[in-house]
Amino acid sequence: MGDITVSGGGSTTVATGELLEHATQLRRLRVSIDDWERALRSAPVLPADRTPAPQWMPGDPEPCLLEAGAALHRAAELSSELSRALERAAENYGWVERTASGLSEASGAVVGWMAGTFAPVIVLWLLGPASLLAGGFALSTLVTGSPAASWRGLGSWISRQRGVLSDPAFVTFVRSLVSSADDTMLGFVGVPLPLALAVDDRGLRLFGVRGAARTVIGLAGHRALKETPVTVRQVPVAVAAVPADSAPADSVPAASAPAASAPPLRGFGDLAGRIPPGGADAPQLRIEKYETSGAAPHWVVYCGGTVDTGLTATGEPWDNTSNIQGVAELNPSSVRATLQAMKDVGIKPGDPVLAVGYSQGGIVATDVIRQGGFTNVGLVTFGSPTGQMVVPAGVPNVAVEIREDLVPALGGEPRQADRGGLDRIVVRRSIYEDRPPPTDEVLPAHNIRNYRETAAIMDASSEDRVAGMREAIVDFARGEKASVTLWRADRA
Repeated sequence: MGDITVSGGGSTTVATGELLEHATQLRRLRVSIDDWERALRSAPVLPADRTPAPQWMPGDPEPCLLEAGAALHRAAELSSELSRALERAAENYGWVERTASGLSEASGAVVGWMAGTFAPVIVLWLLGPASLLAGGFALSTLVTGSPAASWRGLGSWISRQRGVLSDPAFVTFVRSLVSSADDTMLGFVGVPLPLALAVDDRGLRLFGVRGAARTVIGLAGHRALKETPVTVRQVPVAVAAVPADSAPADSVPAASAPAASAPPLRGFGDLAGRIPPGGADAPQLRIEKYETSGAAPHWVVYCGGTVDTGLTATGEPWDNTSNIQGVAELNPSSVRATLQAMKDVGIKPGDPVLAVGYSQGGIVATDVIRQGGFTNVGLVTFGSPTGQMVVPAGVPNVAVEIREDLVPALGGEPRQADRGGLDRIVVRRSIYEDRPPPTDEVLPAHNIRNYRETAAIMDASSEDRVAGMREAIVDFARGEKASVTLWRADRA
């Protein structure tokens, strides 16, 4: 547990932290060996009055020095050879993963289309098991004497099986299922397979996951998943500056205890630690402003996760209505509220903006980058279902996912490099390899605490893509303290 895997960003290489660390150590060793070899060769061990080499006597240092030089030279060659071998292994592993992902995606599309095409037959086939379940429920009611007791028993049994929701194999299955939902719909309405594959996310993207989400919205009725107007207001900030030498990144005060200022960003840990935790009547947005004289201000926008999991819009804009509307690439209230807050705080078109989001906040941050009209310097998402969302080309984009977390899978397979995913770097980590998931939470892997721990691991990583983005984050803050504002949005 604790190792990260990095893929994307225009490279097929997938490197674990341990593999990368070994490669880095070997490169450093090669540099040190070269220095030792140069120092050895420059040693003044052959004065002019010494006898020629063939007449060296026992005890002369020259033979030992020559032997040491040859050993150093061989060690340098071995270091380079091993480093290249590790890189080739990582490259081959990445190629296999990418190929397997492509095959899984293609086969999922075909299976989805077949499921939609033969849906009536499948429904008839399921009537048999459904009848058995109904009979079992009736028998249980006779034993317990109450349908309510049977329902409670069924609910208790389902609750005990919730661990399957954190199974990486189930998460992968759901990811494939979501990616093929569009093909299932097209198959159901009778669209031929070649045409379905041509218009889905793997082809012309005329339908895809976006089209499937819009279909769900259209079929949900006149109230469910329908948008409303939204209002946004600034939440008063307590006058209490965060010390410049504050605790580690995962201890940085979040928006639940806001400060008038915050220390300069130090990496991914600070980004994850400053995301608003959410909750009833709590702020969903945090905006930081970094200023230096004679330069345009730099802004970091933090977007929190889903608060209301209902399907009908109430007073909370960070809900499933905004989730589905965001995946459909429409105009969710959470995005409208964020853009309004950014305008109210003084962010102007063209200003440099770094967008950060957790869960639904990743959808919001992606839409800010996609349609905000700012100078987009980067996008960092944690546990967000944004795999199929389009990010403008050239925008550094890091998506952090826990392998046992079901939520990112709800966005489908990440877009491949040849379909708009060239700049997307996916960082994944497993957290339940050596222990079972907790049973007191439905989706324990999705807890933001796990993403803050992962962000701290990323800050310690020397992987080129991760380290490069971390340096860009630090440079973006320019070593300045940030002025902090918090924002709360509500549906009208």
